[in-house]
Amino acid sequence: MHFNVHTETVAGAPSVSTTALPNYGQSLIGNAVYTHIAGKPAIYANGGPASAAKVTLRNIAVTNVAGDAVSGYSLLSADAEATASDEEIDWTSDQPIDLVAALPGTGAGLQNGCQDTATGLGTTAVQCSGARAPGPGQTYGSLVVKSNGVKTFTATATSPDAASGKATRAISVRGRAPKPGGVTG
Repeated sequence: MHFNVHTETVAGAPSVSTTALPNYGQSLIGNAVYTHIAGKPAIYANGGPASAAKVTLRNIAVTNVAGDAVSGYSLLSADAEATASDEEIDWTSDQPIDLVAALPGTGAGLQNGCQDTATGLGTTAVQCSGARAPGPGQTYGSLVVKSNGVKTFTATATSPDAASGKATRAISVRGRAPKPGGVTG
């Protein structure tokens, strides 16, 4: 797989880096689902006041070992940390963005994260907003999306929280969409 990565930070300019999973104790991704993913598949915005971090993959080309173009691949993206109240994720793609899973948080009480607030699924622009912070012993839910045969894909994480201002998005390319346990189906 080959692509160009463009990162952009706005309104507070947090630094952006990659990180292994799990990267947050109350995150569902890496702790309860999509466990044992090798390397550093998450792109982490390291904070700052009222920050937004935008990552764009351009000129995506997937090839086999002989260098021949491969079709039938999907690019997946999820909130790999937590989408708290007043935070949001915006995804855009040159191909329609579809739902892989709306993963509920764990623990008693109200659900949280952005898995229940997605708009635009089936189009080239999807947005979700965080809903409520989890209580003790709870984890954030997460929305997992995919875009098939994509050539350009952007994930933008926005946080108005000057205290934490941290956000993580995982982006993965798979031949087929994996099921939430990390098992390819």
